[in-house]
Formats: sequence, structure tokens, C-alpha cells
Amino acid sequence: MSLPRLRFMSRATMLMLVALSTTSCSPSVSRTGYEPRSVGESTCRVAVKRAAPISPDQADVLGEVDVGDTGFSTDCDEKTVVELLRKEACSAGAHVVDIVEERRQDVASSCYRAKARLLRLRNPSSLPVDDARFAASSVQARSDLDNQRTNSLLWGAVITGAVAGIVTGVVFALGR
Repeated sequence: MSLPRLRFMSRATMLMLVALSTTSCSPSVSRTGYEPRSVGESTCRVAVKRAAPISPDQADVLGEVDVGDTGFSTDCDEKTVVELLRKEACSAGAHVVDIVEERRQDVASSCYRAKARLLRLRNPSSLPVDDARFAASSVQARSDLDNQRTNSLLWGAVITGAVAGIVTGVVFALGR
């Protein structure tokens, strides 16, 4: 390979690495029906629920948010995504995050993914509380377990790939 071609490949590789390193490691956030605004988070209190039993005459739907995987996401366990949903609700002026769909980390994605409606109560005199499953300790325990599973899958794939590479190398070496 000629030196100019090698330099071009080095530049192309460097540009690709820079592009990958500047892409966000955060999950993707798709918003529908609202524009986020800055709000003092210390004053915001939002309840997180799954399929909230709140009737349309009790609350207005301000918008919907879908948190997913970009393909390069790394900081996207359940704890992080639930906190992100709370911040989105605060920025929309909502009182309740109503999770309507969720997918746990699995072989296809190392991210917890969720779709939620952001609800503003018409009578916010008594704000709802989180579902028990979204209490901080419950979310942390599930996040820890999911992260352990993801790490096990990753190490399993690395070990399998290494063994397959060694076996392939031995087969080709013996065949020559």
C-alpha cells in the first residue's frame, strides 16, 4: 500500500473516530406536543406511574416523550431514563409521567426504552405519588440487575469471539 493512500486511510479513520466520539452517548429523546423549557428542578415534583388510572377529566395530556437507543447509547439504564422522563415532565409543566410502554435492556439493546404521556392535573391540590415500582430503591435495584446482565452478555460475546478467532486461526494454520 502506498504512503499517500495510507495517510488518506489514517485521516479517514481519524475523522470517523472523531465523529463517533462526538456523538452523544445519551439515549435519544423524541418529543411530541410540547417544547421543553428551562425550569428550576428543585421546585418540580413529578410522579412516575405505569398506565396511570387518571381520567381525561382529571388531567390534560401536554405531550408525549419517547426515550430510545441511538445505537451508540451507553448511559441509558432504567434509573437514568426515569430521571430523564422526570426532567422532561418538569420542562413541560406536567405533574405526572404516565409510562405507556417500556422495554427492558436485552440482547437487541443495552438501553431501557420507554414511551410516556406527560399529564398536567386540573386540580393539583393533592399531587399523586410514584407507583411503588418507580420508587428510587426499586429502580436502582432493577438497574443494577440489568447492568449485570448486560455485562455478562458483553463478556460472553467477547469470549465467544476470541475462541472462534483462535479456532479459525488454528484451522487455517493447520490447513496450510
